[in-house]
Amino acid sequence: MFRKRSTFLVLMAFAALSAGPGARAATVDREPVAAARVRRFSVPVVSGLAGGPDGRLYALASDHLTDGSRMPRSFWWTRSPGGRRWTLIAGQPSAYDPWLLAPDPVHPGVVYAADDVGTVLRSEDAGGHWETRGSVPGTPLQLLATATGLLIVGESCAPCRSSDGGRTWVQETSGVGRLVPAPGDSRVFYSFWPTGILRSTDGARSFQDVSPGVLEGASALAVAPSDADVVYALPPAPATPLLNRTTDGGASWTRLRLPAPERIWSGLAVDPASAPHLFVLGGPPASRRLFESFDGGGSWTAHAGRVDATELRVANVAGGLEVEAFGRRGLFASDDRGEHWASADSGITADAELLLAGARNGDLYLVVEEGGGAWRSRDTGRTWEYRGSLPGSRQSGYASLDVDPFDAAKLLVFDGYGYGFWWSDDAGRNWSFRKGPRSRTGSSFIDSVVFDPHRRNTVYASTTEDAWRSSDRGFTWSRFTASMPPGTDCNHSGCFDVRDVEEIVPDPFDPERFYAVAHTYGSFRTTDGGATWKALTAPALAAIESPRMRPDPLVGGRLYWGLDIETQVYQSDRAGQPPWRTLLRTGLIGPIGNDDWLTFDPRGRLVVQPEIHTARILRRLGEDTWERIPVALEHQEDVRLLDPLVPAPGGGARMFLLVPGLGLFRADLPEP
Repeated sequence: MFRKRSTFLVLMAFAALSAGPGARAATVDREPVAAARVRRFSVPVVSGLAGGPDGRLYALASDHLTDGSRMPRSFWWTRSPGGRRWTLIAGQPSAYDPWLLAPDPVHPGVVYAADDVGTVLRSEDAGGHWETRGSVPGTPLQLLATATGLLIVGESCAPCRSSDGGRTWVQETSGVGRLVPAPGDSRVFYSFWPTGILRSTDGARSFQDVSPGVLEGASALAVAPSDADVVYALPPAPATPLLNRTTDGGASWTRLRLPAPERIWSGLAVDPASAPHLFVLGGPPASRRLFESFDGGGSWTAHAGRVDATELRVANVAGGLEVEAFGRRGLFASDDRGEHWASADSGITADAELLLAGARNGDLYLVVEEGGGAWRSRDTGRTWEYRGSLPGSRQSGYASLDVDPFDAAKLLVFDGYGYGFWWSDDAGRNWSFRKGPRSRTGSSFIDSVVFDPHRRNTVYASTTEDAWRSSDRGFTWSRFTASMPPGTDCNHSGCFDVRDVEEIVPDPFDPERFYAVAHTYGSFRTTDGGATWKALTAPALAAIESPRMRPDPLVGGRLYWGLDIETQVYQSDRAGQPPWRTLLRTGLIGPIGNDDWLTFDPRGRLVVQPEIHTARILRRLGEDTWERIPVALEHQEDVRLLDPLVPAPGGGARMFLLVPGLGLFRADLPEP
């Protein structure tokens, strides 16, 4: 719901927006506009799950699996007792360094958190509000809440202990690894690693070695909630079909065989009411089955349902025993002990890398970079239809999405490897692959691609060796920037010519005029369809990031040139020739890596996202006037404005903002 214009706070102010030598640009400060989460386009990775004494759950969800290719972005979510939908926990820090979270096992709704520098917080309303309690030295690695207090294991805590809700801490030196508390006895703890298992009976103050054998530890360990002496341990090698069991707290162990060889085993869990009732997941990583034992691992029943998970949580609920599986893509629940699984992560969104494009008929298309799912909206982003999935590699991802300006059903995506294109002629249902242009030295890495707005079936690919033109939708290619002067690059061996082109920008009015960003920082123009190219005199030094050039969609010959370092925007009314007029120079670090920070609203007014970690938009109202519009988002880290902006129902402009790790939001800007 958005306020009417009459209720907007309109405040004329002079900001640090330069409009030229000696001039100041007036800005109109608006009240924040609301943002609505669009939907999720990929299944989140649920890597952690914890429950409170009243049945409330807390889940840590990320945008992708931790595979070393890039850091996941993670947030904590909560679900009320008996509820089905998850909501985001308030006040969280950077998605790259999520909290450690621990529900109080005695007091419903009380939950503790620790950040990466050791600050400890407490919430008494299930994460709605937080208070800072105290701090511990070093980086915490594990946070536990027990009936008698808090424990933190970390770089300088082995462990650290608090008995007053985290205000004060005592540093101990028992030298333990990861702690596993016995749910039924607050005095008993276990600690394990691949070469050993330890047990404590004095609240983790001292430990005794209870390993099954010399230098024999575990990859997973589960303590029976109803009996602190009953413990199950999987061997360090997860493919080993063995299970160690003790019923006397580790004084003796029984070695049992798991039901089938050649499987990966994980996710040990024990029925809270029955110590011999045991569950484990087995099978290949993406398709495991639940195995159940009623006699402490002596015999097993294999259940039919397949689930993409590595961890288990078992709880007694009103309808009986509920089993939840997580650890990979999604959270799943089974009320028949693994015969059937149903998704249980409704409300959780974790999309991080999305490609958005608009067609001239108003359709919007979206592609998930990692995974390649394609979606279409025909109502300005309110609802979305799944069209299909690109058949390319999930590891490489996809780098850009474009719609043919002459046919709204024809789409073009180029892959993350940068050597080819995926084409669809039916709005994303089916896709075919075509290789990109090949230079004398072989395939060149593709940096960007764009359709020609004046010529049917014509597309331009900017590569590490020139830009290329295809007039038959990618079947054949000809060099488009052959006459462009080369650039120069130098290293310890000397200097050499380079011919890299980052972007081709067609002029919307003149079919023979194109602009180009080349050699990382250079700006060029052709007025004869690429036969000759001349360097433009840039209005500022582009020394860190490539400039962004955008022709005005309403005024012929007007070109905007921008840098997201210090968020600078300049205007030329002579198609990139001087003089350049300074429109904006904020001194702020803009959204580096997001090319859509400089764009237009549906009425052709300039729109700028000037700051990387703030959902605040600048829109140009006149020659020397801007409006500044904050967007009320739940989290404002690495916020990315996506192009295009589209007409909003009822008037104004609808924009889309991506918060990596939380997903896609839409916000409607009213007419000024």
